[in-house]
Amino acid sequence: MLLLKYLRILNTLFNTFGLQIKYFILPIYRFFYGCLTHSTLLLDRFFLPQYQQQPLEKPVFIIGHPRSGTTFLHRFMVKNCQELTGLRAWEMLFPALSARKLFRPLITNLKTVSPQNIYDSNIHKTGFFEPETDDAAIFMRYFDGLLFWIYFEAWQQTTPQELQQKLTKISQQKRFLHYLKTVYQRTVFQQKSTHHEQRMLSKSFSFIINFEHLKSLFPNGKFIFLLRDPMQSVPSSMSLVRSAQSNLHNFEQLDDSIKKQYYANLYQASLLFYQLLHQLLTTFQKNKQLSILVITHKKLKNDFEKTFNQIIDFCELKKTKELLQSIENQMNRQTNYKSKHHYTLEEFGLSEEMIKKDFDFIYQYYPL
Repeated sequence: MLLLKYLRILNTLFNTFGLQIKYFILPIYRFFYGCLTHSTLLLDRFFLPQYQQQPLEKPVFIIGHPRSGTTFLHRFMVKNCQELTGLRAWEMLFPALSARKLFRPLITNLKTVSPQNIYDSNIHKTGFFEPETDDAAIFMRYFDGLLFWIYFEAWQQTTPQELQQKLTKISQQKRFLHYLKTVYQRTVFQQKSTHHEQRMLSKSFSFIINFEHLKSLFPNGKFIFLLRDPMQSVPSSMSLVRSAQSNLHNFEQLDDSIKKQYYANLYQASLLFYQLLHQLLTTFQKNKQLSILVITHKKLKNDFEKTFNQIIDFCELKKTKELLQSIENQMNRQTNYKSKHHYTLEEFGLSEEMIKKDFDFIYQYYPL
């Protein structure tokens, strides 16, 4: 099955971007990395089984469509809320405690290495020691999930119904969340041995498709939903993905018809995300037992102090002097901040009329 998967991927890459030597390296890398990860995770179970008993107290989950402010909020909270910790890129790369011990010299040296930025740094900055979306952890471990679809399968011609079925099938694999739970336990266990015990802070966009299983697996979780105007988040996320494809492949040289199909699939995926989010929040209004906080991107940007105080109360965080000072500093920075990320709707075959019509169910109910 795995061999067939890689053959299918290579076939897609060759048909889309042409024959390139680097594509042959992909399955070789995945084989050795997969063996390393699987074996070190197994070592943990034999030599460090204590992590399996590590409780996860009131984990916090940030969920939102890409380019909705989730990365900003995630990194700000990890940096400034002393009782929270999030998965950094290097911890996703080496999820096992035994791997983190065995490769400690290499991991230490990563601090001096600036990785090639897959994304345009004006859109999204990456780094080995930056907190990242948990979708990346799933992608690294299984070479699967929603990120896998975006970069390896979103080229295919499909109907909206087929696409919805595909994305649902990909994202609702229970093994993803069970794996993440074990990584959370490892990370909190490791933090406890060196510092004080912390709570996990997670960020993901695919959790919206698998939310039922997420809340059943973490019944004491706190769920923050970030909501941004689709007129901004949808084309911005397309621009983000395009920057990655341009750095990884010869995307700009592709035929316009291929680009058009790719953008159309990304657009349908965004529409599905907002539809599921709306259904979930509508259900939440009838079920007050769920611990959900909805934050709009507009409020996060224009009234950061009040909005973040809401988050503090909701997540039951400590209002330390350091945190309050960080909030004030962030407010001052946001006053003069101007994004360097520029794009137009037309670049992606979109229009204001199209988005307003397709996302009317969002505009009717939420003050964006």
